[in-house]
Amino acid sequence: DPHSPPKYRVNGIVRNLDEWYRAFQVKPGQALYLPPDKRVRIW
Repeated sequence: DPHSPPKYRVNGIVRNLDEWYRAFQVKPGQALYLPPDKRVRIW
């Protein structure tokens, strides 16, 4: 199976979107929080 494991298909993506943190008020210490300096930046 060439696909990523299910938990990474969505969670791994949204953790890199600043908009997701604002929309769902994800805060440091929560399981899906990723510090800004660890988030992917493409452009």
